[in-house]
Amino acid sequence: LPKRRKNGKKNASIGLDIGHSYIKLISLLPEGNGIRLDKYFIQPILSSSSISASLKDLFSKCDFPVNKVNISLAGDGTLVRNIWIPQMSSNELNASVKYELGQYIPFPVDSVYYDISILGKGPFTRRENQMRILLAAVKKQMLKERLKSLKDAGFAVSVVDMDALA
Repeated sequence: LPKRRKNGKKNASIGLDIGHSYIKLISLLPEGNGIRLDKYFIQPILSSSSISASLKDLFSKCDFPVNKVNISLAGDGTLVRNIWIPQMSSNELNASVKYELGQYIPFPVDSVYYDISILGKGPFTRRENQMRILLAAVKKQMLKERLKSLKDAGFAVSVVDMDALA
C-alpha cells in the first residue's frame, strides 16, 4: 500500500496500462481495510505519435503528481506458464532453472528476463517426485523499449508485472 508523506497525506499507487489503442492510468488510495479507486484517465494512442508523446499528453492532464508507476506487460514478447519439474530444493531450482528454460520458452534464453515461483504444497501442485512452478518471461528488448518510453516521458517504474498475473 502507499506510504505516508511527511505532510501526512498518503501517496497514491499509480497503475499504467499501455495497450494497442489506449493508455490507461489509475490512482489507488488506501481506505479503511481496502483500496479505493481515486482517479482514472484514458488517452488514445494516435498512430502518428510515439508512446512517449502519448504518455506526456496523458500525464499533462493528470491533476495529481505522477513520478513512479506500476506497469504490466503482455504480447508476443511475454510468456507465463505453469510447468512441472523434478522435485528439488529452492536452492537447486534457482541454480538449475536457467539451464532448463530452453525447453519451456520459444525465445533464446539469453534474450529474456525471467522469474519463477514454486506453487503451493497442496494436492494440485504436487505429483510424485515433481513440483509445479510458475514461469514468467519477457524479452529483454521489449522491456527495455517500454522502460525507455516511460523514461523519455519523465517517469520511473516501481513495479513490472505480467498482464496474465496482474
